[in-house]
Amino acid sequence: MKKQEFTLLSSKEALKRMRSVQTMVVIGPTSSGKSTLIYALVNRCIVKYIMAGIGDKRQTTIIPCNFLFDERIEREEHFSIKINSKKVAVKSIHVKILDSLARIFAINGYNANKTVDSIDKAFMMNIFEPSDSAYHLGKIEKQLSEDEFKSAVLKALSAIAKLGNTFHSRVQERRKELSKGRISLDEIRGDVMEELWNKITDGSTDEYLRWLNSIEGIIQKRLAELLDGHMDMGTILEYSTKTDDEFPYGGNVLHGLFDPFEPYSLIIEDIVLASRPRKEMLEKTVENRPLRFCLRDSMGLNQTDMDEKSMKDALDIALNCSPDSILLLLSLEENKVVVSNCCKIIGEKIGKAEKFRVPVNLIFTKPDIVIGNIINKQERNTLELTQEDYNKHIRYATTSVDEMILEFARQLTVKHKEWLSMRYLEEEIDPIQKAVRINASKHIDRFQGTGLYDKISSIISDSRKRALPSGMEKPIYITVKRPERAAIEIKINHELIKPMLNGIKYKLTQDKATVNGYTITDEKRIHGRSVVKYHEKLCIGLGYQTRAYVYGNFSINMKGMLRNALIGNISSFSSLYEHGAVTTLADNMEEGEIDHLISELHVIRKDTAAACHKINPTVFDGQTSKAKLQELHTLIQDYFVTSGFFYVVMDTVAFHLSYGNDVIKKQVEDIYTNSALTYDDTIREMQRKFLLLFGKSTFAAIVAEEIGNAMTDLVNKMFIII
Repeated sequence: MKKQEFTLLSSKEALKRMRSVQTMVVIGPTSSGKSTLIYALVNRCIVKYIMAGIGDKRQTTIIPCNFLFDERIEREEHFSIKINSKKVAVKSIHVKILDSLARIFAINGYNANKTVDSIDKAFMMNIFEPSDSAYHLGKIEKQLSEDEFKSAVLKALSAIAKLGNTFHSRVQERRKELSKGRISLDEIRGDVMEELWNKITDGSTDEYLRWLNSIEGIIQKRLAELLDGHMDMGTILEYSTKTDDEFPYGGNVLHGLFDPFEPYSLIIEDIVLASRPRKEMLEKTVENRPLRFCLRDSMGLNQTDMDEKSMKDALDIALNCSPDSILLLLSLEENKVVVSNCCKIIGEKIGKAEKFRVPVNLIFTKPDIVIGNIINKQERNTLELTQEDYNKHIRYATTSVDEMILEFARQLTVKHKEWLSMRYLEEEIDPIQKAVRINASKHIDRFQGTGLYDKISSIISDSRKRALPSGMEKPIYITVKRPERAAIEIKINHELIKPMLNGIKYKLTQDKATVNGYTITDEKRIHGRSVVKYHEKLCIGLGYQTRAYVYGNFSINMKGMLRNALIGNISSFSSLYEHGAVTTLADNMEEGEIDHLISELHVIRKDTAAACHKINPTVFDGQTSKAKLQELHTLIQDYFVTSGFFYVVMDTVAFHLSYGNDVIKKQVEDIYTNSALTYDDTIREMQRKFLLLFGKSTFAAIVAEEIGNAMTDLVNKMFIII
């Protein structure tokens, strides 16, 4: 059957329609095959420019990217990007500098001049390119004056040196306090350096702060040059990979943004890249609807280790992206015990994903390595491994992989499990494929692109169906006036649910256990590294718990706390509708489109009729626009009440109330990026501001707005905007 042809779009127009696209978050430990997966989806014109930023190396500062694929984009060489920016968090750089200075300050006998004289290129590079890859400044080192840094540091260290023997005595005192703890001397010195640095009040650190704060401007200028001056973040920029095209050449833009050693991760929150998918995938897709989906490749997920904490965090981060599905990759190349433990951890966490109705799809990768090892260990007549050896033992090897997967699967409740090679070689040069073709042909797709493309298509199709009302099999095509806006918008009137919102307010501001759980009650100083780590976790929706010995401790999970407060006071979608607080808006559609939408939603009209049995039947005769909106509102109400997506919405809202909302994010970042505040002051002020915000009347409006936004995003997944 010939596939239907669709009206073509520019990459910019496709990106405008992103709100209704199914999103899949891909996670996987280092070397699990995530790079290959992305290569297999991004078209040939674009993939060569982004390869530098996607690989098996531990590169923790790659910018989170949403790869938006839409086959309606006419040409492979055309793409659009949208960049969301953030303020540079210099505190993450400052804490590295203090640790480095503390070490050489001690080595040089706590003498400020000797310490500064010992600062060399190696020292500076350790600051610009820290070993944990928390950030990268190496490419702008020439613009960060070493002489200015030394001059600034000399003033600060001189002020500390004037305190006499304080630094050394504090280090010795701290070592005694931590005698039972496994803390290195360098770490203790860094702690003391931070403590004494914060006590400088005579202006001796002003020059250093100017040097530190200059980093943001330098990165902004570099990004502006890369984008040819287009620094209006959040706008859609169109490019081409051809130099003689109607759009500007964008190869250098992609190469720069995806270069993990550029400093842009400090200033860019995330990127959306819209392009046509790889043609090989389009050739394998037979559905008569446009292939369109978003693959989320998130920072921190592409270097996940196969240990309990890393895997749990990875799944939590993925869920915090509000995805329609999660694709998890695990490499069979790893030790069996490690993979088995990983599966056990996933099995324990999978319940949360199921509660939020987010399916987790698991692909075991690199079976070709296992198969090769199995065949290599079989008895053979020659030293060399021959094609005949592969032919002879391939069935045993593939059966062994099947059994291995079944063994791992016993620890999982994941419904969709598969093993795929994702090592794409031409069949004629691949002994495994040649052997499989002859002796185990049912497995051939596992070693070719067909297997991956079928799996991705299946995930997209299942996700799409999950977003539809019960009984509906395909999404609804809708034409809107402005494609960047939702077809249907849901608004919540906070005035009509005051008792619920007051309950949330009480929980967050008056309940002592809750308040003490997110404000800092420990009078001891909170360590700088703890503050940096807490902020990192807050930004991705995770909690953080410290285990300090002589510093202040805290255990805060803002998102989890807010989710509990929401669900504890808003029991269901029905409760919102019963209070008349929900409004359905369709002003982005012409009246004819509303008629079309209502007719397409006929599959749930029986439930609608039952719900509206007291309403005059003539209301639904389609005589007036208001009557149509009433019918549409009732249909959408029934969709929400019966969808089972309540926890999905509340979880999304909880994240936005903890960080994602623009007002709340600005409040957090204004405090965190204030370099004049100490780390201890920073976290106390951040949490105090949360308490104040929760008590304000404006917070009720923010809660209602975020519930409406989350419901809007959910209901629009039913549509394909044309």
